[in-house]
Amino acid sequence: MTVVMEIFHYVLRQLIDQGEHLSEDQSYENFKNLLLRHAVHRPPHSLAILTLEEVKLIDLFAQDTFFRHFDMYKFSLTVKDEMQLKQDIFFTH
Repeated sequence: MTVVMEIFHYVLRQLIDQGEHLSEDQSYENFKNLLLRHAVHRPPHSLAILTLEEVKLIDLFAQDTFFRHFDMYKFSLTVKDEMQLKQDIFFTH
C-alpha cells in the first residue's frame, strides 16, 4: 500500500510542479510506467512488489478516481498570475 501511495504522491507532485505543461495523457503514462516498474523484477531498476492482478486493480482505481477528476486537480493546484500590479512613484519630497 505504501508503494501505491508514493506513486500517487509522485504523480500529484508532477502535476503541481509542471502545472499547465503536463497533460492528462502524459500524467497517466508516467503513472503506468511507475506502476509497472513496481510489478516487474529487474534489480536494480525495478522490484516486483505488486502482482499483475494488483496492478490491474490499482489502474482501475486510478482511472475511476484521480484521472477522472484530473482537470479539477490541475485547475486547483496550478498557480496562475492573473493580475500583476505595478507601482510607479510620480512625486518625490
